[in-house]
Amino acid sequence: MPEQELPLFLERTVWAMTVLGCIAFENDWRWLVIAVLICLIGAWATIGLFERASMTISGERAAWNLLTALVGGSSIWCTHFIAILGYRPGVPVTLDAALTIASLLVAIAGIATGAAVATGSKSRLSTFAVATTTGIAISAVHYVGLLAYRVQGIVSWDGTYLAASVALAVGLSALCFHVLRNTNWAHKRAKATGLLVMAILSLHFTGMTAFRVKPLSLDGGGLETRELAALAAAIAAIVLLVIGAAFCVRLIDRSTRAEIAEAFDNMSTGVLMIAPSGVIRFYNNRVFELFGLAPDAISIGSQIEQFLNAIGRAAGWYEARTHKVIENHYRWMDEGETIKVEQYFDDGKTISISARPLRAGGMIVTYDDVTALRESQKQINHMAFHDALTGLANRRGFADHLARLSPHSDFSLLMIDLDRFKPVNDKFGHAVGDEVLAMVAGRLRENCRSTDLVFRLGGDEMAVLLLVAPHEGYALAKRIVECLSQPYQLRGNTIEIGASIGVAFSRRGDEASLVQHNADLALYAAKEAGRGRVIAFDRDAEKREH
Repeated sequence: MPEQELPLFLERTVWAMTVLGCIAFENDWRWLVIAVLICLIGAWATIGLFERASMTISGERAAWNLLTALVGGSSIWCTHFIAILGYRPGVPVTLDAALTIASLLVAIAGIATGAAVATGSKSRLSTFAVATTTGIAISAVHYVGLLAYRVQGIVSWDGTYLAASVALAVGLSALCFHVLRNTNWAHKRAKATGLLVMAILSLHFTGMTAFRVKPLSLDGGGLETRELAALAAAIAAIVLLVIGAAFCVRLIDRSTRAEIAEAFDNMSTGVLMIAPSGVIRFYNNRVFELFGLAPDAISIGSQIEQFLNAIGRAAGWYEARTHKVIENHYRWMDEGETIKVEQYFDDGKTISISARPLRAGGMIVTYDDVTALRESQKQINHMAFHDALTGLANRRGFADHLARLSPHSDFSLLMIDLDRFKPVNDKFGHAVGDEVLAMVAGRLRENCRSTDLVFRLGGDEMAVLLLVAPHEGYALAKRIVECLSQPYQLRGNTIEIGASIGVAFSRRGDEASLVQHNADLALYAAKEAGRGRVIAFDRDAEKREH
């Protein structure tokens, strides 16, 4: 009968059962347990070291990458070596020392290359390169190790399982680095460790399924079981010592960083240290307080984008604004000089930001809440340019506005002097006089437009600056005289005062000081003419009464 093809799901079932059969029947489970434990411990340490290397810069990063390569490479090599020693081919076995050592060097070199690329760049292309390098390194360790595994028989390979083993190693390595670099998942390190363990073990067991031995009867025996056990134990002990040393280094590093963090947590300034790749190397708790962030918003090893997106969500920013803030942070790292800006939030908060690039790459960013300081400065500035009694701009504000006017500006200036105000102070006291001045200021605001500028120059002297045509300025002056002459009802008393106003209009090329002088002359004329009057300065006749 012609051979029939199996359905796809049956083919996959047979494939999986073949691999499981290799694990169950062709291996000593005691060796496998040891290999898996070393793989788990080594992978956990390797991922932790990789994350730490990602947070460093320049020479420090090279040192952490080297430690990552030593721990990761020796763990992968030891896993494969012990698992291979646990394989039962049914024929005598010997080992080639040179190839065995070569497989260890391949492991260390492969992980070192991957770590250097991964910590030096965060692009998608680098992620692909790291995954490929790591997957090929894991595969090379296994198959170079198998070349060192000399059996008394004819060795053949199943190409399907061999290709599948390499594909699994590369694919799972890619997922591992994707989780590490491009996600903010909870328990990210544990998930990345699991994926790396799966990459190593799936490569090994699928590769061993591809390994076929046809026994031959030859003179001379291989290594005895006791010799293999002693060799495996010695290698496992050495690798565990390497991993243990790495854990000690991490513990010391973490303790030192914790002490530094405790000191920084007592500062009123928020501090953030960023690696050149955008990874957060350090922060203090003040950062959470300043921006109202949850404790899990950022962590050591997370990307700066995660931190800034959390701020954007807390502040209610739209996406484009958050994206612009992220771009600014990367631009500050590249500019090579300290940048100082202030960020204004919709709730009124003002945060002062100082970004100082580091010579070795990356930068330190400090955040200060200057809301109270800026409010105080606004109040001081307001007090410097405004009258405390009436709330009107004062003489300093008047001079400041006149100085800003261009000689080509068209404006009208009204100089106002209150009539019969001194008797109010003499009869009712200065407290009542102050209340009358406040009421006068209120009537001036009611009669002027929002674009008109009203000033109290001192005592009972006022001024109004208008960017209007001459006839409009004169009409306003007449209304002001009329409204200020109306009686004031205050504390059961009826108080009557009045006002005299001098008006001057600018001409093209006039300095503001000249216009003020002309308005003063017109005011003097109005008071001399009997008070309660408006007189506009006449350039031709010096003055003209209306």
